[in-house]
Parts: sequence; C-alpha cells; structure tokens
Amino acid sequence: MEDNEKKLIELALATQSFNVLWAYYVQSGCNVFDKKCRTSAEKLVKIYNQVKANYTDIGDDFDKEFDKKFIDTVESRAKHEFAIEGIIGKLKTWARNSEEYPYKKDLILSKGLILLLCQHLIIKVCKILEIKNLPEIQGSIEDIDHTENVIRWESHIPRLFLDSNIKELFEKISKSKSIVVVGDIRRSQELMTYSISPEDYSKRIVKFISSTRELITKHKGIFDKFTGDGFIAYFNEHMCGSGKEGYIKCFLKFIEEISIFEKQLFGDWLCNITKMPHENIGLAIGADIGIIEFLDLDNHLVCVGESIVWATRMNSEALASEVVVNNMLYHQLNSTGGIEFAEMKRTTKSGEEFVAWVIDSSKGNEINTPEC
Repeated sequence: MEDNEKKLIELALATQSFNVLWAYYVQSGCNVFDKKCRTSAEKLVKIYNQVKANYTDIGDDFDKEFDKKFIDTVESRAKHEFAIEGIIGKLKTWARNSEEYPYKKDLILSKGLILLLCQHLIIKVCKILEIKNLPEIQGSIEDIDHTENVIRWESHIPRLFLDSNIKELFEKISKSKSIVVVGDIRRSQELMTYSISPEDYSKRIVKFISSTRELITKHKGIFDKFTGDGFIAYFNEHMCGSGKEGYIKCFLKFIEEISIFEKQLFGDWLCNITKMPHENIGLAIGADIGIIEFLDLDNHLVCVGESIVWATRMNSEALASEVVVNNMLYHQLNSTGGIEFAEMKRTTKSGEEFVAWVIDSSKGNEINTPEC
C-alpha cells in the first residue's frame, strides 16, 4: 500500500473518531469529551491538509445526491459559510478556543455542517480508493431534541432557549427582571369532593395542568412548578426580548389567554359536579415584578426572590377569575395604557398594610353561571 493511500485511510479513521467524540460532546450539552473532542478535531484538520496536498478534489463541494433535502436545509442556514474549506477553518479555530461550537452559539448549524463534513470526507476517501460499499456517518439535526439540555430543562424552559449554554442563560435571566405569576384554583376542594367521579376530576385537572404549561411556553415563560391546584411561572425580560413591550406583552398575552381558557374549563366543570358551591370557582392569579435568581441545584430548578413572596400574597387576595398585581407591576402595566384597574387595600398576616390593584375586576366572577 502506497503512503498516499495510507494517509487517506488515516483521514477516514480520524474523521470517524472525531465524529463519535463530537456526538457525545453535543448530546451531553458540551460536558463530555470536551478536550478530547477538540484534540481530535485538530488532528482531523492536520491530516485533511496533508491529504489535500496530493488529492486537491478532497475539498470539492458537497455531493447533493447524498441527501439533497438535508443539505438544502443546512445550506440555507449557513449562507456564505457553506464550503468544505470554510468548515475546516472553523473547526481548526474551535479546536483551539473555548467556544461551545465551531459556529459560536449556533448548535443546529454547527451540528449540521460537521455531519456533512464527516460524511463528505468518508465518501471522498472511499471513492478515491474505489471502495464500492460506502459507509454512512450516522446523525441528524433532529437528535438535538434529545440532548442533555433538552431532556433536563424542557419541562421548565421553552425549547427555543435550550440550544444555548444553560449556565450562561441562568446568569442572564437572573440579572434581568421577571414578572412572577402565581395561580391557584379557588374552591378546588369542592371540585374534588363533588365531582361525578375521581376519573372525571383527574381528567379535568390534568387538562388544566397541560394547557397552563402550553400557554406559559407559548409566551416564552419559565414554568417553575405546580402546587397541587395551582402554579408558579415567570416572564423574564431577557427571554421575552427587549423590544418595545417585551416581557410585559408576554405576560399580558398569557393573562388574556389563560382567562379565556379558565372560563371555558370551569364553566364546563361546574356542569359536571353534584353540588353547586355557594362561592365562585375559578383561577385566581397574583403577580409581582423583580429580580429572581434562577439556580440549577442538583438538576432541579430553584427560584429565589422577594417578588415570589409578594406574588403569593397578591394571589391570596385574588378572587376566582381575578388578577391582582403589586405596586411596581401596576405602574409598569399602567404606563402601557388600555388596562383598567381597581385599587384594593389589604393587610398582611403580620399586620402590614399594603395597596394592590385588580386588573379588569369588572369582568371577573362570571364562571358560577355556566350554560350547561
């Protein structure tokens, strides 16, 4: 076997070795084989350049017959960087720096182009050596939905933000303001006691849980936890964007849609209980604004902040179908215009007086007259 042919085999082996390490690295959220993966990338680049000295066509364009749909998807995202030499250059730079991915924060682009590069090099080597049964590099963009970040955090954080470094994300959202939302079903005990069956109660409470989470995620909210018959969520300034309305808009759209949903849910629910309660049944919401610290504590989301306490106090003052907000959030919302408020004066359990505001209080307390 000639030296040039040996070098081609070295390239194929280096490509395969790097591809395996890269797969572990990506799926682990950049935690596994970090140093080994970068060392392997640097070795691959070195051998590629040695091979190219004798086989210049090794750096030709991708073969679109390989997977046209996949290539077209990545190419549209890569734009001018869609070339073998460009990818090799990015890989060389990444091997020597501390960036998460060769294309900075773009996991999808990095994963797609690396997969294409590895497949391209293996196919080129096989064709030059006249190997008929071409091996296939396994991988896809879709498997990023099964990375460690997604598996660990998708139940709390919208999928949109899970391709980035979670530690950095937590740091950023902990430094920007959050609107804390605490929801609670009023008279939930009576819904349980007078439901037509345990199965019916279970079905409806599951619908409440799943739909609430969907709405939180839809409006870029962070889901903290369910509290048996309620929930805690956050609409963060960094995650919702720094536009004209940003997290204020996300919060208001969530309130609008959760109000429509809860009227439908509890209106139907009240038609299927054996005893109509005297007091109104529905979702009560309390909200406040402030800095919340978001922590990863042994793979659990832990949120700490005074605004959580005050949002809980606002919730305790809210009636069914009411949204009660604290002072600072009231002034933020009031400055946007178009929202009506009713002032309410209350006292904490320790005897401290405070003023809160009810959003659109005239529209609340309508659920206890269902049309069955």
